[in-house]
Amino acid sequence: MSGAPLVIFVNNFKYSKQAYYPFILSLDDPENIVRFYDGDISLIVIIDTEFVANRLRCENIDFRVISDDEWPWEVRHDADEAFTRLSWHFIGRLGTEFLSLRWFVNEMTERLAP
Repeated sequence: MSGAPLVIFVNNFKYSKQAYYPFILSLDDPENIVRFYDGDISLIVIIDTEFVANRLRCENIDFRVISDDEWPWEVRHDADEAFTRLSWHFIGRLGTEFLSLRWFVNEMTERLAP
């Protein structure tokens, strides 16, 4: 099951100690970095889970969103194998490190290749 977009309010992660790539290295303008940390700028990343599902399906990978706060996505390459669960920390990299969905699909394709 997929379909509902995943919304990541990036500001919630600005003081996180989760080993994500530092925001100060992601934002080019020093004034905007200060404005971001002061709360004057809000960053929101919206992930289209249907797009993720369709791209993975093109690579023969099943994808589904489940209701688990720590491991919300599952993928598998073959219908006979168990689903591999993806952690929120890994998924959160899409928003906190501004990674592309293409990178994510390629990463899943390489890791799940038979």
